Amino acid sequence: MTARSLGRSLVRSTVKPGVQVVLVALVLVGCAANASGGVIDGWPVGPRADCSKLDCGAYIRAANGALQRRDPDRPSVVDVTLYAEGDSAPLRTTPCCSVAVFTLANGSVKAIGVGKNILGDIIVTQDFGP
Repeated sequence: MTARSLGRSLVRSTVKPGVQVVLVALVLVGCAANASGGVIDGWPVGPRADCSKLDCGAYIRAANGALQRRDPDRPSVVDVTLYAEGDSAPLRTTPCCSVAVFTLANGSVKAIGVGKNILGDIIVTQDFGP
């Protein structure tokens, strides 16, 4: 018996169906809210990026390529969200990048920094790595 099936059998046997729905919803909300304000792979994660001011699609494509190079054998990506870099970045006084946060099929999260070069004409990625 796996941990997942054990957890399901415990929930089925001890928690009423209506309460199960509420618990699952709370877990999902907690997971979604967890990225902002945390640190993932060395990147402090700030608020969601403003895609009206950034080409979020291009940033995410660049970050996805960097993640593929760093972790080619990882589980598949099920979700990606672009955030501003948080303000607890070590050794920098101002944020440099956005942070692409990837949720993987196994529930783990990975992050890649992505932004423009100093001239502002090329999208570059930065990886602190796991």
